[in-house]
Amino acid sequence: MRLSAGIRAENPAVTTIGELGTFWEGRSSPVGQPVLFSLQFIASTYPPPSSLVVIPADIDRVEVLDRPLRVRTANTLRRNGFLEGSDPLSVKDLLAIPGFGKASLLDLMCVAEAAPLIRLDVPVPAATGEVPVPATTAETPSSGPAEVRYDGTAWGEVVDVLQLLIAAANEFHGATTVADALELDLAELASDLGMAQAVDSHRIQDLTDVRIVGAVISAIRDLQATLPDRKITILDQYLYARTRKTLEELGQAFGVSRERVRQIKNRLAAEIEKQVGPEVSVIAAILSRKAGPVVSEDDLRLLIDALFEGESVRDQAVDLTRRIVEAALEYDCVRGVCANRGAIEVLGRFHQHALELTDEVGLIDEEALLASLPDEEWRHRFELSLERCGFVRVSDQLALRATMKARAKAAILAIGRLATLEEIAAESGLPRNRLAGLLSGIPGIARASKTKWGIEDWIEDEYEGIAAEIKQRIDEDGGATTMDRLVRELPKMFEVKEGSVRAIASTPQFVLRDGIVRLAEEWEVTLRDIHEVVDGVTAEGWPYWSFLVHERYFEGYSLSGVPPEIAHALGCPRNGSTKAVVSRPSGCRRVSVNWHLTSLSGASVGYISTALNRLGVGEGDRVCLVVVRPGVVEFRVFDRERGGQRGRGRKRRVGGAKMTTAGENDDRSSVLLERLKRRRRVL
Repeated sequence: MRLSAGIRAENPAVTTIGELGTFWEGRSSPVGQPVLFSLQFIASTYPPPSSLVVIPADIDRVEVLDRPLRVRTANTLRRNGFLEGSDPLSVKDLLAIPGFGKASLLDLMCVAEAAPLIRLDVPVPAATGEVPVPATTAETPSSGPAEVRYDGTAWGEVVDVLQLLIAAANEFHGATTVADALELDLAELASDLGMAQAVDSHRIQDLTDVRIVGAVISAIRDLQATLPDRKITILDQYLYARTRKTLEELGQAFGVSRERVRQIKNRLAAEIEKQVGPEVSVIAAILSRKAGPVVSEDDLRLLIDALFEGESVRDQAVDLTRRIVEAALEYDCVRGVCANRGAIEVLGRFHQHALELTDEVGLIDEEALLASLPDEEWRHRFELSLERCGFVRVSDQLALRATMKARAKAAILAIGRLATLEEIAAESGLPRNRLAGLLSGIPGIARASKTKWGIEDWIEDEYEGIAAEIKQRIDEDGGATTMDRLVRELPKMFEVKEGSVRAIASTPQFVLRDGIVRLAEEWEVTLRDIHEVVDGVTAEGWPYWSFLVHERYFEGYSLSGVPPEIAHALGCPRNGSTKAVVSRPSGCRRVSVNWHLTSLSGASVGYISTALNRLGVGEGDRVCLVVVRPGVVEFRVFDRERGGQRGRGRKRRVGGAKMTTAGENDDRSSVLLERLKRRRRVL
């Protein structure tokens, strides 16, 4: 098997496991962390069999500790009486030593592989440097290694077939080790040699009845039968629990300290590792390879289900074995996507890179993000990585979150051209009546005309509204422009009506004389006395102006058509806005007051829905806006001389204060018409 890039970079002379004998040449210290991690990965994927003898019998163990072992390995062996024995030590024996894990095992195996160890009963040749050959025995004749015979068994036939295949791989394909041969397509080679039928005729079930999973379940069942209830509870509710209780909770249940529970837990973990650790490592390694670094939680569950297919779901040993395997897999699941330890680090960098690739509204450059993944295997898991990080798709665009701004911009990108609000609303699913304000606040989005929006780079001349376009042309022409130019250019360029252009040019913001349009000077914009435009005053002497309630006000629409004198009295500057406190009814949010000289409907007051709801009015009712002082306003139900009819036939006093009205005996429509006429003269 070819070693990982980490090992090859550390020692280029070592390329395969078969050449580990050269690994320690020229070294006087243990392997570095990158190499050790690579070896650990190999051991977890292809773990050595538990029966493999690492230290043979009658080996000089002092000589072993003199080798360049890691400090932890040597100290662990010394503390546990390594120097006192002479019996052979297998993988299983070594892993049973407290504190002696896979890293120490690999450390010791590298030393044993690289340097032949000295037997106590064989003298060391002086000054020759040759390694002594162990004395031969009857079981191991000096003429060569013992021959393993399988005569008359299914294994014997298989060995004969495999021997021919490996010999052919060596002679015709240059394979020098078994690992080299296994890299070849042996099935294809068997077909070329005419041995396909011989290979296919041998079923694995005829050769062995060993089932790793079954053996683990059996061992766990035997262990459960010997454990007291308290230890079973710790296994089920803490050590291998899907929803874990705390040590404190378990200690209280058993009447012992949390430290005592921790000690029992550690001993149980060691016992589980001793009984089934190597087998569980094999199962976890195979499942991990099948699942990959990132896998959906459903797919991982299916892989584990297949492992225990045919086993009883009610068998406690099966259930515990399953949970032990799940713990050994060490997958962390978030949003339905599971990642192993190595993948979590990659996903952390992936998430950070995505944040660096987002625009102002949270849309992500998907191509750049995909290119940042480390290899092709990860690119196949791109969608799973997105799910794990919580990213979403809006209108086929990748985004951190599906915010309204992200959805609006993604919709324009999906349409791929200048689009109307109706088209953007249909693509994004956003309400049309909120899109214009939303789009105007998104960097990189601009208005191409009165009806169409798009990406700034798509637009040669952004549309900023008729008033702004008029001002732009006044500046271009040196302080004044002609109405002819305005009605010739603006309707064609920005899809606006000629009548709208003329109406805006006639607002107080501009002065129109003899076909010439210029900006009005501040002194040219005049206001009437507020008492000329209001409907009356309250008993406190505060002016009020009444309006008819419409359903749209409860949906967030502003009250438009407010006389500029009202806005001015509330402290709103020309072409500006302000906030006003609602002193009555109580508990209302502040309202906004906006006054722009280019508005065709006068000033406006926003955020009035709370006040209307607290008054208990509905569509068709009439309400009074009372100017208390600058920055303070009241809302009261309109009432003609204490008992007048309300909009829907109900009677209501205006906060207990009598109100005098202008023109009470006149028809209401005549009063409104006259008020509009007076306002028109002011504007």
